[in-house]
Parts: sequence; C-alpha cells; structure tokens
Amino acid sequence: MARRRIVDAASVECDEPPPPRVLRAAAAALGGANRYPSPRLAARAVEAASAYYGVDPECLVPLPGSDTALELLSRALRLRRIAAPWPGFYAYSRIPASLGLAVDWLPVEPGVEPALDPGRLASALAASGAVVADNPNNPLGTLAFTWREAREALARAPWGVLVSDEAYREFSGHSLARRACEAPGLVVLHTLSKAFALAGLRVGFLVA
Repeated sequence: MARRRIVDAASVECDEPPPPRVLRAAAAALGGANRYPSPRLAARAVEAASAYYGVDPECLVPLPGSDTALELLSRALRLRRIAAPWPGFYAYSRIPASLGLAVDWLPVEPGVEPALDPGRLASALAASGAVVADNPNNPLGTLAFTWREAREALARAPWGVLVSDEAYREFSGHSLARRACEAPGLVVLHTLSKAFALAGLRVGFLVA
C-alpha cells in the first residue's frame, strides 16, 4: 500500500523548501553572524524588490512580514479600529487585539469577485478609518478589490487607509503595488513566506 503524503495547509506555508541557491546564500551569511548586518544589505534588498514590484525604491519599506507591517501601520496612523473581511487572515483579529484595536468584520461570500464593492469599502473606511484585506482572500481565493474599487472608495473617503495584503499575489497574477506608489491612502503588503518559501526568514515589504 502506497504511503499517503499529508500537506498541512493550516499554517499557510509553502510545503517545499527554499531553492538551493537561497539555502547556500543563507548558510554563507551565517559565517558572518557575529557582525551586525551592513545597511548595504537592506539597500540591495530594496533594489531587488523595486525591480520585482516595478516601483520606485522610495516607495518600499522592508519589514519582517505582513504581521509586523500591520502592527507598525496601526501605531504610525494611531488607529483605534480597522475593518477586515471575514473569512480572512487570522492575524487580522490577533494583531489588533494585542494593540487594543477594535475590528469591524466585513462578511464576504465564496465566488463573489471582487468581494468588496466601492460602496462597502467607502463605508468601512468612513466608519473604521482603515480597511485591511487579504487580496486575494485566504481561504476563499477571490480578489477583495481591484484598482477600480480602491480608487472609487478612496475618492469617497480620502481620509481613510486601504491596505491590500498581497501574500498570494503570485498565485493570482494581480497586484496594486504600482498603484500604491501613486495613490495616497493605498498601501500594499507582501510577504516572501508563500511563493518564495521564506516563512522562517521573515522577509516582506510595504509599498506606499
């Protein structure tokens, strides 16, 4: 009887290890772990990310994953509450709770794409100040909103902040990163933990 391979999808990690060249580079870097990292390394990371996202380097902030980005945004913007889709990424309840933020849930339905129309987005922005949505949604796989919905919602509620968390952008072929460099109020988060299989290295970027 053939052995069955079980894949744990609940942890939302890539089931395959990083590419060999990444493992070799990480192993080589450990040889200098007794030294603080050079600022040049961060600059090189931003330069590579700039080419990948197709945005100006000044639009990019390297961060250890979307969780940290969400926490920093909440503190920097002095948010008191956010709105987020449900079902959605579990951290949208855990992180705000740790910061004392209230969460207004926006129910979304399977198969409806985009899940959040401009009216719902604008109303949520007006009521909460910020909407944070996994885009595409985890676990539904549908887009939360496109540039059309984002543009119209921000026009109606220009004081709000709309966050597109694009952890799965490589699987959807959709991204608002280039728009985030031009549109005030639009923020894009991206982690390298999924398609790049780097969950253990905690690498991500904020685009705004």
